[in-house]
Amino acid sequence: MAVVFTVEEGSDTDDRLLDVLRGQTKADGSALFSIPTCLSILVFFALALQCISTVAVVRRETNSWVWPVLQFSGMFILAWISALVVWQVANLLL
Repeated sequence: MAVVFTVEEGSDTDDRLLDVLRGQTKADGSALFSIPTCLSILVFFALALQCISTVAVVRRETNSWVWPVLQFSGMFILAWISALVVWQVANLLL
């Protein structure tokens, strides 16, 4: 996140990043990182296949691109739908 929001590295990077993230707003002035948004991001990153070396190993072991593509696509779709459901439910409850 520090790279995305261009926070310089230093001894107080975490504090400065927190300040920058709290100051981010949408076009309508509301906070960019609300509780539902943060929860859905956490769910997405917990379920999405992020390790490209895993895809490479599956490709090498199966000697085909079918399983790696199915694996990556399936995990992406699962993560996206789960994050959407979490976001919707959190918006209803909060």
